[in-house]
Amino acid sequence: MGAVGGLLGALFNHLNLVLSRYRLKHVHPKGRIIKGLEVILVGLSLSSLCFLLTFTAGHCVRWSPNSIAKEYNKTWRTANCPGANGSMYNDYGTIAFNSQEDAIKTLFHHFNQTSDKDIPLNSTYNVLTLALFFITAYLSTCWTYGIGVPSGLFVPCLLIGAIYGRLCAMIYQQISEPHDAKYNTNS
Repeated sequence: MGAVGGLLGALFNHLNLVLSRYRLKHVHPKGRIIKGLEVILVGLSLSSLCFLLTFTAGHCVRWSPNSIAKEYNKTWRTANCPGANGSMYNDYGTIAFNSQEDAIKTLFHHFNQTSDKDIPLNSTYNVLTLALFFITAYLSTCWTYGIGVPSGLFVPCLLIGAIYGRLCAMIYQQISEPHDAKYNTNS
């Protein structure tokens, strides 16, 4: 987990270096209008991608009212879930359409619990959905870093790390004995 995380960090730095050199050579010399157009292009591209992936790649997950703490009710997103009367939520939309801080909290604490025992991690988020969101968040953070407006780096990297940790825990849980990995051990 640590070695792959280190390699992903090195790749992130390399991609940022390449993108920064490109921006210095092709975007910044052309003035404020081109910088503004880049910001608009990035914003439209990422928001369109987020909506598209929520409605095409997100999975509807059923939960019972006793299974999730009441303080997380506001973080569920029911986008594209049939009969979304509060009994189902879209796993991709729940991460994508919350603030990054709330998305991190859901990755640490959002799990279905029917008794005192934790049930498998994949009952809350689909592995493919998290992998897709990881790739999207990783590339979008790399793309928006150094853009013409402040876009932040610390919280997006925390979100990427939380997704990566949750994915590692889910994969470990699938290959190990049942309930050997706790729901938030690696987030």
